[in-house]
Amino acid sequence: MPWATFRLLPRKLAAVALGQARHEARVRPVRRPSLEGLEQRLALSTGAPGLGTAAQFAVLGLQNTQMSSLISTVKGNVGISQGGRFWNFAPGSVAGSVTEFASKEYFGNGKVGGTVSVNPTLLTQADSDAQAASSQAAALTATQTFGTITRPTTITGNGGLNVIAIKGDINNPLTLKGTASDVFVINVSGDATLFGRATLGLSGGVTANHVLYNFTANKGLVDIETPAAVSGTLLAPHESIRLDATVNGEVIAGGNFLTLLPGTKVNAVAFSPPVAPPSTSSLSGAVISNGAGLAGITIALTGTDQNGNAVQLTTTTDQNGNFTFTGLLAGTYTIANPTIANPQIYGYTNSSTFGKVNGQYDGGVDSNGNIVNIVLTAGDQGTFYNFTETSARIIIG
Repeated sequence: MPWATFRLLPRKLAAVALGQARHEARVRPVRRPSLEGLEQRLALSTGAPGLGTAAQFAVLGLQNTQMSSLISTVKGNVGISQGGRFWNFAPGSVAGSVTEFASKEYFGNGKVGGTVSVNPTLLTQADSDAQAASSQAAALTATQTFGTITRPTTITGNGGLNVIAIKGDINNPLTLKGTASDVFVINVSGDATLFGRATLGLSGGVTANHVLYNFTANKGLVDIETPAAVSGTLLAPHESIRLDATVNGEVIAGGNFLTLLPGTKVNAVAFSPPVAPPSTSSLSGAVISNGAGLAGITIALTGTDQNGNAVQLTTTTDQNGNFTFTGLLAGTYTIANPTIANPQIYGYTNSSTFGKVNGQYDGGVDSNGNIVNIVLTAGDQGTFYNFTETSARIIIG
């Protein structure tokens, strides 16, 4: 059979398989999940959005998306959201598991290495997370802007987060060049049409898990048919996707269809920019006697951080009587009256002063002279949390 004729055959099979499903999609209104009330996402050092539960799937069809695997290979899991379908034709295979929103959304005699199970809660969350990730990505400020890619183009990274706005289509090869520290979020307002050896590639140390192609149009088609590998996650919440390529990434579509043509390989590589360490806070103050700082005094801090963990720390005052607690997560804290931790100091009247966090008074003093209820958010700096001795009688040692 001539190659040109063979290439037409899968499309005819796809048309047969998708005919009824598309009819159902036309008569069933699409109801996208609300983006309100989503669980808190990971804070990422790059500022790029995470995919949440959607990252569990190598191939994910959002609501009412009809999917077909026409003798293709998926090395990972497949997710079928509400109203969707997935036809897996032999000898095609899914190395992972298939998760349905409802039973009988999966069809075909292709191989599934894992299980086929129903989990509407997971699929609803994955659908919502994918939609939210696309919206968050689209809201990022562009670091570089291009029109339609009409010729082979290389985009060089800045060593961190690169937000690329493509105001048009991708019709020619696009290469992302940089280091392992570069993260690329490419917001595409149009479609992608790549044939022959035109591809979405990487150069230098850029890795596929740091690349997200976010197609933002309300409708359209991402059509990539190339023997060269495509690197990065394809996220198209409202567009259809047709592939005849090797994709090192994930494929998420919410248009009418998501079709994997014969020979397509999807190797699951989740978009996962580096996780930022949480921004920490500090508290500082002094222990003063008759206008002079007291050195070597133990200061104790207790509290509960943002994760519900109990915090118990101590430090000592320096030669000028100053103390500082650093590396504190957001939470609520107490600085104990130093007479509690330093019984060698006695016979004086102690005055405790709650200080300021970012210039605003924060905290209070209890009946024992402890400075209590100091509320910190990420990155706060609390100062002037002082303990002042007002008597002439101090015995140390």
